[in-house]
Amino acid sequence: MQNVNLRPIDERSECRGRAYTDMTERVRTSKGEALYLTNEEKREKIKEIIKGIAMAINAMCQITSNYEEYSRLTTELKNQLDWQASMVGAKREGRAETSLEIARKMKTAGRPLSEIEEFTGLPPETIERM
Repeated sequence: MQNVNLRPIDERSECRGRAYTDMTERVRTSKGEALYLTNEEKREKIKEIIKGIAMAINAMCQITSNYEEYSRLTTELKNQLDWQASMVGAKREGRAETSLEIARKMKTAGRPLSEIEEFTGLPPETIERM
């Protein structure tokens, strides 16, 4: 672990008695950060910025949460609509097969074409092709 120097930056040997422009980049950055953090007005500005960042993060979390809920509900609705569509299709197929089966039995029993058409709802061409 690196040894941390807790003395105020102005007391460090590399800063004492030197102009800011004569200092190395590392020392200038450290000195600038220390001056910035000791200035009460600038600290308040930092707190405002941090508060704004926190609010933005909370808003993003809320948006993400809402989007995840929207995605979940959209997927659920799509699945439900797909299921309903498949049930409607299955019912139609079942009715068509039932109508064809009834028509075959009626035709085999010798019922007139008009009667088969009336009871099954099938067109006369379909009944004749049986």
